[in-house]
Amino acid sequence: MTSPSFQNSNNFRRSNKHQSPDNVRANIATGNANVGVQGDIYGDFVQSNIVHGDVVYQVPSDATPEQKYQAGRRYLDGGMPEMARKLIGEAVMSGYRNSEVCFHWLLAFFSGRMIRHLSDEDISILQSAQQIWNDKFYGDDDWTRGLRVLGGLLDSLTDPDADNSLSFIDDEFNQLGSVQRDKILRHLELFLKGPIQDSMWARTFAQAREGQLRGKRRQRAWKFFHADPAEPRVLWPQKVDITWQRQCLVMGPTVLFGATALYFGVLALLEGGIWGIFVYLLCVSGGYVAAVNGINWYLQTKMLSLEDSKYLSDVQPTGQGLDFNFLREVSRMLEQYFAKYVPKDVSREFWLDLTAGVQRKWRREIVEAYRGTGVKAANVEWLIRYLAKDARMRYQNETLWEARRRFITPVGTKRACAVGGGIFSLGFLWLLSLVYINLFSWEMIMLLASGWGSVAAWVKYVQLPNKWHKNENEDARRRMNEYKEEFKRWCNKLAGKPEDSEIAAWLDCDRKLVLAHAMKQFNLKSSDVIAYTFLDGPASSCRMARVRNGPWRFSKYRILVFLLTEDGVRQLTAYLNFETGEFRTLRRVNYRFDAISSVCVNEEEKGKYIFELVLMGGEEVSMALTVDGHESGMVFEEESLGDEKAVSDAIMDASGLKNSLRILEGVAAEGKEWISLDSKRGDSQMKLLRSVVHNLVK
Repeated sequence: MTSPSFQNSNNFRRSNKHQSPDNVRANIATGNANVGVQGDIYGDFVQSNIVHGDVVYQVPSDATPEQKYQAGRRYLDGGMPEMARKLIGEAVMSGYRNSEVCFHWLLAFFSGRMIRHLSDEDISILQSAQQIWNDKFYGDDDWTRGLRVLGGLLDSLTDPDADNSLSFIDDEFNQLGSVQRDKILRHLELFLKGPIQDSMWARTFAQAREGQLRGKRRQRAWKFFHADPAEPRVLWPQKVDITWQRQCLVMGPTVLFGATALYFGVLALLEGGIWGIFVYLLCVSGGYVAAVNGINWYLQTKMLSLEDSKYLSDVQPTGQGLDFNFLREVSRMLEQYFAKYVPKDVSREFWLDLTAGVQRKWRREIVEAYRGTGVKAANVEWLIRYLAKDARMRYQNETLWEARRRFITPVGTKRACAVGGGIFSLGFLWLLSLVYINLFSWEMIMLLASGWGSVAAWVKYVQLPNKWHKNENEDARRRMNEYKEEFKRWCNKLAGKPEDSEIAAWLDCDRKLVLAHAMKQFNLKSSDVIAYTFLDGPASSCRMARVRNGPWRFSKYRILVFLLTEDGVRQLTAYLNFETGEFRTLRRVNYRFDAISSVCVNEEEKGKYIFELVLMGGEEVSMALTVDGHESGMVFEEESLGDEKAVSDAIMDASGLKNSLRILEGVAAEGKEWISLDSKRGDSQMKLLRSVVHNLVK
């Protein structure tokens, strides 16, 4: 395919190369750490942050007890039990109590924690609840049955006759509604030990396998990581406005030229008679043909130059109301999608160089069209994707440069201009010989000057602006119709976006399946595992999104699983493609309890948390729990983040960080002694807990 000559201009090349940020730290432990499998996932980009407008995690300051309970339940479903404990507890203390509330309060109270993590204050809270709970739930609804199962499960932890009650618990559990059964399996697995352990772990893994792809996950999960599309907009051309000064510049020379031309016509009639009129008309005809085609030639050339300037200009948009974050994000997305949608048999580097001017054109038009609207870059991603795909299609159809081809002057126009000019020149010289006028007389100077001035003024101030405006207006209208069709198609495609609670439920299933995979990899049974904990954070090349005040969710995760056994720590790192639910092992590590030197979490930059586990030899296991704007090339837009503290708390709560720190810090401080000390702490707390819970749910 032959490309336009201006494509080879130096101005048409990209100013920087397409680079891939590496936003996930993946250090490899050595020395005391035995590496089984290792790897990493690299990609082309990290998507800008998307904040959906959902208000599921916003609680009004004057919320009623029922509103607090409903908000707490949403936090629990979203995998944030700490906030759920707080809100549901406040609702309970305010007098909002029934079997459903009690069920969710107990789940929130125990979710994400192990027995050994319950403090004396936690036991006191349960005892207080026992005293204020006025209702005794002797009904037979699903929530009451769920409470009885909870009590039976907790009783079995320290009941010496638990073996005799297991069949009863199994029967009760099987009779529960699916909602209550799934909630218990999701939130209570960290708490279960003793005879019931193997049975509950089997149920938990079975439930995870069943729920992992529930709700058409593979068809819907990706939608969460796309922002709601902004209404299509185009950059409409400004209306042509001819001021009175320009009207004078146009009309003055035109009137003078008309009068002078009429004067020459009268002279031709008086001096040359019939031949004079014939020659005069010959001059007028030739001049008209030359002028019309010459003006069209000039207009086509100027419009071609104006069209080319859209691609060749390196001028950045400026002025009042310009959002530089929006500009930077649009530039990044354009390069990202043009790099993704490359025509067949064309290298990516060549395609990016070839379309660098096209990207500049669309960047300028998008920025100007959405200037001052408050629209974020993520909301116009659908449009940028469409433009990149459309450019690829036009290149393959050989219509990528169709816009500028319209302004290439036809050969016939040039020939007609030359022929008309020749006829005018011959006729004009003949006319001068008939009327006996000197070539340098004042009449000639006035005729040529006024003729040139009138043509130049009409072209510059009337014809060129009007023709360019008409062309741009037609082009904008055509593009608006195309954008509306794409906008409608994209809105229909995004219909059925999953809620944050669904995202959390799918992620919980993924974690448990990764846990089962880790146990299989290390050849462990559930009874071999003293404790376990998860950490999850973004993998490179991921997209990220959240609802207001909710935790970040990622399209690709790195998941760390720590399994504590009698022989030490078994650590597995997995890569998870969240949109499909598929995962694979990146590395396996074994190390002793006394090999752990320190455990900490650093907030390196605003909104970015790094978990670090340091071994005695100095080796480091680290993982980012979030991605910061500087590292990923994205911009955190302050007005869209909501309550910063709420977001920070949600990140800590949902990532499993607090539970991991409790366990690993204890191991780092006590070494192998942690096992026996932890068992004693758990037994002590269990004796108090059993009597309190038994009285609460009996």
